Amino acid sequence: MAKRLIALALILAVVLTGMWFAHQSFKMRHWKEFKAAGDRAFGRKNYHYAEKMYREALQIAEDQDQRDPRVVNSLIALHQLYKAQGSTRLADSLLVRVRTIDQNRKR
Repeated sequence: MAKRLIALALILAVVLTGMWFAHQSFKMRHWKEFKAAGDRAFGRKNYHYAEKMYREALQIAEDQDQRDPRVVNSLIALHQLYKAQGSTRLADSLLVRVRTIDQNRKR
C-alpha cells in the first residue's frame, strides 16, 4: 500500500511539473507575440496599438518575475515608443526603472 502511494505521489509530481512547464512556455509564447505585434505597429507608426501591445507584453513579463529579462526588454520598447512620440519625460522614467532592475539583478 505504501509503495502504491509513493508511486502515485511521484506520478502526480511529474504531471504537475509538466503542467507548470507547459504553462510557462505558453506565457513565453504570448509575450513574444505581443512584443512582435508591438514592433510591427511601431514600424508602421501605429503608436497607440504599439503601446497597447508593449504594455500587454510587459504585464506578462512582470507576472513571471520583476527580474525577468523580458521586463527590461518590454520597458526599453516602451521607452523607444515614447521617445518617438516626443514624450521624453515618460520615456526617461522607464529608463530609470530599467537601471533599477539592472542594479537589483547584480546584487
